[in-house]
Amino acid sequence: MTEREWLRCDDPTQMFTADGLQFSERKLRLFACACCALMKRHLTHQSLLKSLLTVAKYADGFASVKELKESHHQATEICTALLKGSRESQIKQWAAAKGVVFATYLPTGRGRKWRVDEWTKSEYEEYYVIGWEPAWSAFRVLNDKKFAHAASLVRHIVGNPFRPFVAPPSCPSPARLLAEAIYSGEDCAFALHDALLDAGHVELAEHFREKEHPKGCWALDLILGKS
Repeated sequence: MTEREWLRCDDPTQMFTADGLQFSERKLRLFACACCALMKRHLTHQSLLKSLLTVAKYADGFASVKELKESHHQATEICTALLKGSRESQIKQWAAAKGVVFATYLPTGRGRKWRVDEWTKSEYEEYYVIGWEPAWSAFRVLNDKKFAHAASLVRHIVGNPFRPFVAPPSCPSPARLLAEAIYSGEDCAFALHDALLDAGHVELAEHFREKEHPKGCWALDLILGKS
């Protein structure tokens, strides 16, 4: 895949399997959460929303494998129950719940960075389940426009692998505090944009002209020292 193809691609599968691309399980989990968020209005069970919170906490090391397993079990039970329904709304709820089932998939090797050409069969299957299936569930529930949105989420979370952005040697404390606030769900991207401009980080500031930044956003991770 060339840089031009990466920037225009509307298929997240092709992007995650691009030659030479490296990513962490954390990025994969947070991408899955972002895909499930696209289907939020179809996640009518509160326990499914709680499961997604557990996935995000697990990705950042604040939830245990046991908690992830419990979330996976609950999501699977709900998904199985919804499968019995035949109304269109129930089918959409089932597909959305299925995305959560895949997002809570139990890991085979937490914390490892993967390159596609180095994956074992089990690692490739884990990528397929955690990364591809939630995106495909969003496609089934919504439409191809949202599937393309999932591809834009890959770019938002991974960045541009053809032009790696070098982290600034230092980041002012106001910018870091604002980045932490955005990561926690607060709406202050424009304030971070201004703080980075004031600190002379013009190119990085440009990214925060956008309002929405999912957990795992490459620019937030750069400021906060996450990978």
